[in-house]
Amino acid sequence: MARNPSQTRKVPTLIAVWRTVSLKSLAILALFVLLTAVYYFAIRPGQLRWGATPEELARPLPGDDLVPAPTFCATRAVTITGRPEDIWPWIVQIGYDRAGFYGYDLIENLGSKRGIRSARKIAPELQHLAVGDRVDMSRIAYLVIHSMAPNQFLIWTGAEDPPGGAFTWALFPVDKKHTRLVMRIRFQHHWTDQRILLDLFTEFADHVAVPKMLLGIRDRVESRRIQPLTVQAAEITVWIAAFLEFVVAVVLILVRRQWWPAWATALLAAAALLFVLYAREPIGTGALLQLPILAAIAWAWRADRRGSMSMFARFSKEVASTEMPAVPVAAEVVTSAQLASLPEPAQRYLRFMGVVGRSQDWSFRLGFTGRFRTKPQQPWMKCEAWQYNNRLAVARIFHIRIRFGGLLPVLARDTYVHGRGRMRVRLLDLFTIEDGTGEEYDTGELVTYLNDAVLIGPSMLLVPEISWAPADASSFDVSLTDHGRTVTARVIVDETGAPRDFSTTDRFCYNSDEPKKLVRARWSTPIAGWEIVDGRPRPTGGQAVWHLPRGPFAYADFHLIPGSLVFNVQPGARAVRNGAPQHVPGHRAPSSAPW
Repeated sequence: MARNPSQTRKVPTLIAVWRTVSLKSLAILALFVLLTAVYYFAIRPGQLRWGATPEELARPLPGDDLVPAPTFCATRAVTITGRPEDIWPWIVQIGYDRAGFYGYDLIENLGSKRGIRSARKIAPELQHLAVGDRVDMSRIAYLVIHSMAPNQFLIWTGAEDPPGGAFTWALFPVDKKHTRLVMRIRFQHHWTDQRILLDLFTEFADHVAVPKMLLGIRDRVESRRIQPLTVQAAEITVWIAAFLEFVVAVVLILVRRQWWPAWATALLAAAALLFVLYAREPIGTGALLQLPILAAIAWAWRADRRGSMSMFARFSKEVASTEMPAVPVAAEVVTSAQLASLPEPAQRYLRFMGVVGRSQDWSFRLGFTGRFRTKPQQPWMKCEAWQYNNRLAVARIFHIRIRFGGLLPVLARDTYVHGRGRMRVRLLDLFTIEDGTGEEYDTGELVTYLNDAVLIGPSMLLVPEISWAPADASSFDVSLTDHGRTVTARVIVDETGAPRDFSTTDRFCYNSDEPKKLVRARWSTPIAGWEIVDGRPRPTGGQAVWHLPRGPFAYADFHLIPGSLVFNVQPGARAVRNGAPQHVPGHRAPSSAPW
């Protein structure tokens, strides 16, 4: 039973979408794992002991026995010029709808009945606390006074019994004029119920809020200048901006085709967020840090287009640097008489390709998109390629960029210039993975030039360096000689003359049994179908296949980029002409690429 073509094309597309989504999900997971590791091992330890001395960290405090095995234990401290009795009233009056928290008022006191600003004076009416009294932390959360000793310590706990957390304020005189204010927080994470949300909020916000609170008490006791709300607002704005930049970068990972720049941007944005939260640098530093992050987001947003254009620019620059001939001596019009001596299948092929009555081409440039792999069982990887062929110099330059593992860009260059072939493969276009030269590459790149001419620029074959030989009713052999080297391929055509396959044994691949040894192997490029663009037949797509002892191995699957094929273009020129494709009757129309 025949299947609906639209149905057959949806399956691989959905599979590819699933693979892409899965890969991006893994990338996001890896990002959060990395950030969690950085927070847990590099940031958290210092935040848990902010301002505290080794002796204060080791010193037992009242309330430690309430949570004997905490999963969160933080001891922070600050030196205050004042006696314990000068500091104690400021601690007693802390709370929501009370004196505030002396920290980030715009957040902590939002909606408080006593106003947004934390108290700047001791309030006598707030000095009367007793064990069991409730101290609100917000509209929905509160703690209770577990125990206290005036001018010595005060302990808050939760209302549950036994308490899941203990918050201890302790005062230790240093001398007659100075006191160490120590705050210790111990609690166990509630991993199995909804309270874990509050625990996680405390885990990350506590490092910001508590040092600010301790400094707020110090400033009030010592009558220092209190931070203006405008400065707090600026600091909070920077936090929000850094967080939103991180969120945007994560979203870009999901929505952009080239997602690794967004991943790198998300990593930078997360680092900036951690910096502005925990580094306690001047607010101007944090604000300036957002500028490169915004630039990185713009970079990630334009990565798809920029990647293609930057690759094309590098490709064009290399083509221009080869000093190939730029203009032919004479552009002759191909006539039927020039085909008369050729094998009948070759004549049929050239007529199908529309060479008769058209000036002979001397160069062309085109781009591909597609997929690539290096091993038979390896998943396909997306790729983009550009190439330039020049008949006057018998030269070919081919650039292909592959996303290895869907993440790392690998740029490969295949060239045949001045009679020498070369293949260079570079990771990130920085680190050379392979740089192949020698007779095998000279021969292989020359026969690849022949393949390009057969499928894209057939009139470029009508030169003395090309020889033709009959094979059978549906194929012919074509040979090319350059710099004393001859390569041969067989071209298989259908009844209309449309090429169906190109096959040669003048290419070399690595031996699977001896990975570093090149061996001669049959290589072919079956064509999916043909269409008409600007009056010229053009392949709708094709594969590159090695025919190995263990079976055929299709390693590349290409489709031309619409509008990229330009004939008789000077080396390094960047103009691109668009053309509207038309289906060739009797040949398969172009379809969506199968990934």
